[in-house]
Amino acid sequence: MDVSTLCAVVAAGKRLFFQTHVRSEATSRVGRLHASVDFPATLAVLPNRSQFFRHESVSLSCGQQGNSSAWRVMMNTSMKTNQECHTSGAPGNESHCFIDCIYPFDTGVYWCESGAGACSNAVNISVTDGTVILDVPVRPVTEGDDVTLRCKNWTTPSSGLASRFYKDQLFIGSSSTGSMTIAGVSEADQGLYKCSISGAGESTHSWLAVTGESHTKHQH
Repeated sequence: MDVSTLCAVVAAGKRLFFQTHVRSEATSRVGRLHASVDFPATLAVLPNRSQFFRHESVSLSCGQQGNSSAWRVMMNTSMKTNQECHTSGAPGNESHCFIDCIYPFDTGVYWCESGAGACSNAVNISVTDGTVILDVPVRPVTEGDDVTLRCKNWTTPSSGLASRFYKDQLFIGSSSTGSMTIAGVSEADQGLYKCSISGAGESTHSWLAVTGESHTKHQH
C-alpha cells in the first residue's frame, strides 16, 4: 500500500470515526484498520486512554524513526476541522501538542500528518462533562497481553468503586474495586466497552483494538 492510498484510507476513517464514534459498526471498521496497518508514524497519547474528564491534561506526540519534527499533530473536533493541535498558549513544537485543560469541545479525532501528506494512526478522544469515564487503552493492545479496564468517578478518580462493565452493549461482569482485567486478550475481545457506577452514572463507549503485532517498535 503506497502513501497516497494509505492516507486516503485513513482520512476516510477519520471522518467516519468522528461523525459516528459511538456506533459499533463504524468504530469497528476504524479499529480493525488501525490494528492491521503499519503506519509510517504513530500518535502517542499520555495518559494512554481515550476518555477524559473536563479540565484534565493530555499530551499528544508524533513518533517516527529519523525525524519526528517533520510531522504535526492534527485534529477534527466539533469546533476545528483538519487543523493543527497546538500546545496550550504556545504554538511551539508541531510534532507535540500538550492540552493543559481539556474541554468537551476538544472531543474528536487526532492524528499525525507529514508535510508530504502521509498519515499516522488516528485516535478518538472523548471529553465528558459527566462523572464517570472508562480507562481503556487508546492504542491497540497486543494479542496475549493482559488488559485492565478501570471505571473512574470524577469525585474520587483514584479510588475504586463498585462498577459494572459492558462490551457491545452486553453486561460482562462487575467489580467491587472498579477494575476488570481481561487475561490474554484475543481478537474476540475487540469491541466497544463502557462502565457504570451506581448512583454516579455511566461512561461513554470506547473501542478496544487488539493486534497480533507488537506496536512498541513505533514508540520513541
